[in-house]
Amino acid sequence: MIPRGILESDDYQELDAEQQRNFSARIQYLAEIQEGIEGWLNVPGVSILEFADDLELDVLQVLSISVEHERQPSIWLLHSSWTFDTSASEMLNVLPAEIRFALDEAFPSIECDVQTLIDWLRRRNSILKSLLVRFQEATTYPEAIALSLALDVIFSGLAAVLVKVRFNPNI
Repeated sequence: MIPRGILESDDYQELDAEQQRNFSARIQYLAEIQEGIEGWLNVPGVSILEFADDLELDVLQVLSISVEHERQPSIWLLHSSWTFDTSASEMLNVLPAEIRFALDEAFPSIECDVQTLIDWLRRRNSILKSLLVRFQEATTYPEAIALSLALDVIFSGLAAVLVKVRFNPNI
């Protein structure tokens, strides 16, 4: 699941075997979350509130900064130091238009109806699925890092909306 663009990088090579496994496990967890969203959208087994509660836990877990820096590279470290070997314009230029659009898409309002939230989740899920495939297929370092950052933006947006759901009397 780790793209060639990262596997061949000095940053990745400097990680020890456990850190590499944990990095790979995080990417797998992202994919499992996306599959869980897709599964619920196709066959809702629980209420939207129950689903949002469970999903919030997964999303916040995947976004959390590891306190065990020796065992897993933190997301912040990836954002801060792994971007040194590329530029903002390089990363922006490799992002397809639909991903750029998704990164700027507005969140549902705090009092949206259930269908609006479901439609937004469906669009988020579609972009997550696309991002994960593109990430795995990334052949260059700038492309892989840009897609990794885009995944974190989308997951951060999910976290924000899932917390907002708690305020919504219409859900």
